Amino acid sequence: MEGQAAPRASMLDRQLLRELPQEWRVAYLFFALSLMMVLGSAFMINPATISTFVDSVGVDQQPVAQTYLPLVLLPILFLYNFLWAALRSPRLLVAVVCTTYAVVYALIAFRSLADSHIEPWLAWILFYATNTKSVLFPVMLWSVMNDLSSTEYSKVAYPSLVLAGQIGGLAGSLYATFVSHVGGTSGLLIVQAVVLILVAFLVWQ
Repeated sequence: MEGQAAPRASMLDRQLLRELPQEWRVAYLFFALSLMMVLGSAFMINPATISTFVDSVGVDQQPVAQTYLPLVLLPILFLYNFLWAALRSPRLLVAVVCTTYAVVYALIAFRSLADSHIEPWLAWILFYATNTKSVLFPVMLWSVMNDLSSTEYSKVAYPSLVLAGQIGGLAGSLYATFVSHVGGTSGLLIVQAVVLILVAFLVWQ
């Protein structure tokens, strides 16, 4: 009837983003999967990172490492901002950052396959790679999404994206509990590298 308000979308419709055009639903699906992987991988690798650091460096050095974390994170953020301005492509930025971290995780994984007790300097690198990634990557993904999509569509998609991130975090924590069945720390590091390459692929689409 003319003048009658349109029916409100159901909760299921809103979660599935049926209010949005098809191409944007697909785009947000890829972003949701990327967010799930980033947050899931962070929860997955953190316990293994701490145990590796304690085993190779010592538990007494963990507070020292945490103290120096802002000093390590600051130049990484400066470099990230420089790349954002220099590359002028959010997708390329994600590909570069994801590939860099994936290479670091892969190299440490292959070294740990030869000897589970890795050198202390590698444990330091793993510690800072994991902790800087947990800060940088969620911010990077949200920045890319905001840059590529409209404010109107983002408001509709935001609740579903938050839910996807929470599911990813829970899945990552659960996966970490089966560390002995997935190749130990080396297996988690390899999964970490593969996940980051998949994130770059999804964002590129």
